[in-house]
Amino acid sequence: MTIFQKDAEKYKHGFILKMTNNSNDSFSFRDVLEYKVQTALWTFLSPFLILIGTVGSLLSVVVLNQHRLCRFRSPTFTYLKYLALGDILLLNGCLFPDWIHYAFNVNIRSYSVGCKIHTFLVYLSTDFSNWILVAVTVDRCIAVCRPLKARTYDHFRICKVTVVSIFIVMTALNLHLFWNMESTDEEEPCNEANHFTLHVWPWIDFSVFCVLPFLIMFVCNVLLLKAIAKSRRKAISFGDSRISFAASSREANTFERRSSHLTRMLLTVSSVFLGLTFPIIIVELPRSIFVNDTSEAKIFAKYKLAWTVGNMLQYVNSAGHFFMYFLTCPSFRDELRCIFCSCKRHSMKPRGRISTVSLSPLS
Repeated sequence: MTIFQKDAEKYKHGFILKMTNNSNDSFSFRDVLEYKVQTALWTFLSPFLILIGTVGSLLSVVVLNQHRLCRFRSPTFTYLKYLALGDILLLNGCLFPDWIHYAFNVNIRSYSVGCKIHTFLVYLSTDFSNWILVAVTVDRCIAVCRPLKARTYDHFRICKVTVVSIFIVMTALNLHLFWNMESTDEEEPCNEANHFTLHVWPWIDFSVFCVLPFLIMFVCNVLLLKAIAKSRRKAISFGDSRISFAASSREANTFERRSSHLTRMLLTVSSVFLGLTFPIIIVELPRSIFVNDTSEAKIFAKYKLAWTVGNMLQYVNSAGHFFMYFLTCPSFRDELRCIFCSCKRHSMKPRGRISTVSLSPLS
């Protein structure tokens, strides 16, 4: 999903010449098995991810926009709504043009305007989605690990400011692509225009897109798991005295179970993100680490296949958010069931409020 997307086009012609001029290897780059596999992935897997991901993200926006979820007084659902919008942009603004390129041989990046707009959308949508997920994970980590301090925050105001700030910063960070990318000819569409985009920008993008979100979310997940383990140990040791205000042990257990839904859902979403992002972190390292202009076609084809798999895993992550919400959050399922069954809102039994602050032990 970065500048390396044009590598196959840029080096394909050179590899074809090299392989056809070699008496021992008289096949072209297109004849390499790995190239055929990665082409098949773009051609046949892409429309499935676009359809499932777009429908799921639209459903997520509808469900997360229901006023009853606002009773939980947690900005988590607001963050996730913007994450769903980012997923829609990612799947349709980035994956869709790649699909029509491989499936119908229509490459919008061959045109100057298409090159600039598509490259910008690729960077913006991936960065925006990743950092929204970072923001919601950090917010939940603070709520669970520092509940007293979290009570002093206006979480909804912070949420709005954070979302707007992420969008502005990522737009400004990637705006240079409009004048630093150019479409020269059919053999080398959408190239970097100068030294900055060739040698400096890949490392900046690698840090912003992969490394920093991965590290921050990994640390937050570790802290969340430690807080949950500590909470359970104290509940066993002290008879769950921290919720003594509840009318009964049954009510206390119900309240705690509901308050843990958001944490469990966020742990699932962020853990899947970590697992599906790790491969792209490796292959998104500058291409010169793995291949160079003198590499044989098979070596480059293997690299492109690994790069394609890494990208597809990223798209699977975006397309699968709806299913993660559905499987881990009962409130999300309740709202979805109500929408599909055309239930009247007053017919559903009200659920207890869930504070932004989790019922975790005092630190």
